[in-house]
Amino acid sequence: MANPKTLKPFTKDHRPAKGSNSRKGIPNRATVFKNLLEMKVDVADPEKGGKKKVTLYEAAALGQIQSAMKGNTRAFQEIQDSLFGKQTIKLDLKPEELKELSDQELDDLISQLTGR
Repeated sequence: MANPKTLKPFTKDHRPAKGSNSRKGIPNRATVFKNLLEMKVDVADPEKGGKKKVTLYEAAALGQIQSAMKGNTRAFQEIQDSLFGKQTIKLDLKPEELKELSDQELDDLISQLTGR
């Protein structure tokens, strides 16, 4: 342990380097992903045929749409949630219970679900 009697404060000319342990210049994970998703790749153009250059982000979105078109309901739900937001109202009614509702009750329920 250092002897407190012999310790001297740092002078203006003799100070330890600040931030010597910093990771300056090393990008975080979000920056790496953003840079990668901006890269351009060739994909098949579904509208005109041939190839088209798009960002990896657009290519991933196109892949999700193609997956939804093949019947992947989870992919379709994610697209819907991205476009319109997640549905927050959940129904705890069984089909038999829906049949018993009056026209007015059904209209009220539809209004609640659509937000109109």
